Amino acid sequence: MTTSIRSNIKGINFLFIFYTSYYVHYIVIRLLMLSFLFYSIIDISKLWRVNMKFFYEGINKFMYKHPFIKSCVYFASKFCPWMVAIFYSLFLLKIVIESQTGFYLLFIKPFVVLLITVLLRILIDRPRPIQKYDLKPIDDKKRIGHSFPSIHTSLAISIALTVIARGPNMGLLLSALAITITCTRLLTGVHYLTDILASILIALAIYMI
Repeated sequence: MTTSIRSNIKGINFLFIFYTSYYVHYIVIRLLMLSFLFYSIIDISKLWRVNMKFFYEGINKFMYKHPFIKSCVYFASKFCPWMVAIFYSLFLLKIVIESQTGFYLLFIKPFVVLLITVLLRILIDRPRPIQKYDLKPIDDKKRIGHSFPSIHTSLAISIALTVIARGPNMGLLLSALAITITCTRLLTGVHYLTDILASILIALAIYMI
């Protein structure tokens, strides 16, 4: 009986030591993995920031070395938003004149996107690339703050998505303008890539509701 009890105690001690050792190793390995992941993210973010700095500085220098391309980008950045506003207004007017249904949805979704974007810009007030990296603006106007997200991008994409379901031809035209606007916001140095991605996600999220 005594031998049996001793054997059971030894067995229990062995299991206790085994499972304790297992869980300690498990926790240590997980902590090491989390530490590695944490420092990897830090390194990636540092690398991202460095690459973004080179990207914007490179684009800025390229623009000033090629005045024609700079002029085209500047023209597109000013011209395309106005074209979106004009074509969108004409499309809404057509819906009203023809007494078609769905005017409310065509108007309210871009309006909600605009409200969300404006609120986020006020709350976050992120410095712009042109401000952070001390770039020379292509239009000689150095905009400060309110970088995240991009109103131009989110609103243009929201309008294009809303219209394309009702009028494919107008929707494709507005989509082309929205893509052009998105590119010019990056090339002019007024927005980060993350600003643009957030703007696209906002527009898509409201569109799918």
